[in-house]
Amino acid sequence: MPPQKSVNLVFQVREKGGIWIPSEAIQYKDDQQVVYVLAGFDAASAHVLERPIVVGDAKESAVEVKSGIYPGEKIVLKGASLLQHNQKVDVIGQEALEL
Repeated sequence: MPPQKSVNLVFQVREKGGIWIPSEAIQYKDDQQVVYVLAGFDAASAHVLERPIVVGDAKESAVEVKSGIYPGEKIVLKGASLLQHNQKVDVIGQEALEL
């Protein structure tokens, strides 16, 4: 299992005229676009799931997500490029952004 990493910013997915996320959250793995979704209910079980997504429109620094994530889920913004599927994480900061 990969070593535990710290992620310092998590974005809560909100649906406002579609699902839009900051483009910086998107990573590229094996020619597909993915995001890392925070899973686990407490600090001891916190880990991330690599989730393929299908994107739609883009505007400024945000991208519409057509499938792959759901309102209310939390995705990693900073540090996502260092993560792997099912890796344990320490969440040291959270933020909800309006897009």
